[in-house]
Amino acid sequence: MRYREEAVHEGFEADAPVGYLKEHVTQIPFRDIKQFLGKMDRYSDLMAQRLVEKKRKFHAHQLITHPTFTFVKMYFLRRGFLDGLQGFILSGLYAYYTFIKYVRLWEQTRD
Repeated sequence: MRYREEAVHEGFEADAPVGYLKEHVTQIPFRDIKQFLGKMDRYSDLMAQRLVEKKRKFHAHQLITHPTFTFVKMYFLRRGFLDGLQGFILSGLYAYYTFIKYVRLWEQTRD
């Protein structure tokens, strides 16, 4: 297994088949809101740059549709509602991250 370093969404690549975990895993991607906002600031900028590199165009509707879809995906499809207030807050934060990502795309592509 080797580490795949990328600006966003780093990961691992396996040279052989990978098995499945038999138990749940607790993932703690950030300690508190301050750390989340720091990561969000860095990642939203990097993701906007990636969209520019891929020649993606900005459309105003993306400021509404993409954050809304992100909230629905996190809260309902990934069942964040089962986590109560924490799931609601996290879904809202991810929607906000998505909004900022597209604002930054707009900034980088406007004439």
